[in-house]
Amino acid sequence: MKKILVPIDFSGMTTDIIKVAAEDAKCSGAELVLFYVEEPEPDWIGFEPGPQVLRDLRAEDFHKHKQDLEALEAALKSEGIKARAIMVQGGIVEKILEEADKMDADLIVMGTHGHSALHDALLGGISKNILKATGRPILFVPKKK
Repeated sequence: MKKILVPIDFSGMTTDIIKVAAEDAKCSGAELVLFYVEEPEPDWIGFEPGPQVLRDLRAEDFHKHKQDLEALEAALKSEGIKARAIMVQGGIVEKILEEADKMDADLIVMGTHGHSALHDALLGGISKNILKATGRPILFVPKKK
């Protein structure tokens, strides 16, 4: 195994997901790629950008997530794990699939939030959509109860 893609969302599961992926990376010597997808800019009515206060808040969120991602990368490197962090903007499922293909990931390690079957049937889950769209091996880390 050479490359492990780890999509994260900074939820309460992020630490558990990274811990599982880091163990796999240590055992195999693989590079661990932390991957965070920031949602696309909201569409505003007309062609004008949204209110400045909302744009400023989004910019602060982007900056904070970038810093958090870099801190996670540094922590992994301090443990002797080959790691890099990538932050992109766009559709979550599409961007994860694109990155998995681009880096030729040997494994995707991601969490499942444990939504109800009704929720997944009506809305679909990110994990479920990734699983349906890729032929790559996926290791799902379940949400702790």
